Amino acid sequence: MWERFTEQARKVVADAHDIAAKFGSDYVRTEHLLLALCREPDSIAVGALRKVEVDAEALARDIEQQTPQGSAAIPSIETQFTPRAKMVLEGAIEEAVRLRHSSTGTEHILLAIVTSAEGITAEYTKKLGIQPERLRAAIIGLLLDRGDGAEPPTSATPAYGIRYSSSAVEVLNTGLREARRLLHKKVEPGHILLGII
Repeated sequence: MWERFTEQARKVVADAHDIAAKFGSDYVRTEHLLLALCREPDSIAVGALRKVEVDAEALARDIEQQTPQGSAAIPSIETQFTPRAKMVLEGAIEEAVRLRHSSTGTEHILLAIVTSAEGITAEYTKKLGIQPERLRAAIIGLLLDRGDGAEPPTSATPAYGIRYSSSAVEVLNTGLREARRLLHKKVEPGHILLGII
């Protein structure tokens, strides 16, 4: 399963193990995953939280204060995930597939936590008013801002000695924007049709 995760997402999971040990927990819980996410300031997950006006540092402090201390005296390298934490990680993979991403990142783990219906993390996200669709839109916006390397055509771009008219350029640019908005890797005829419409 872990080969589907980005390096940063794997680091978050490893950090969640460390956090569970710090709190004397025999299990990695969803709050440990959320706390580990909040401690990755350069991640898309934290960027998306900023976009929906959530202070990740303040959220991390709140989680630390509210997380109960367990009784495990010696942290185990075999610390297991709770069923809900497992569901979140599986849900993260599903979120990546839903968004047509080739790998599962911190943003997908965050989405899976926010869409979780139960548990302490669900209470946190509801209290903060984080709506899954708004968060998903923020994530897509951040990914679009990073770009996919595609260059839009210009009126000076020749094709067999023929130049594009300004309206054709606008149609192609709109098609490219639609492909990026939908996080598709190629501009297909359907995207160009949307540009024409």
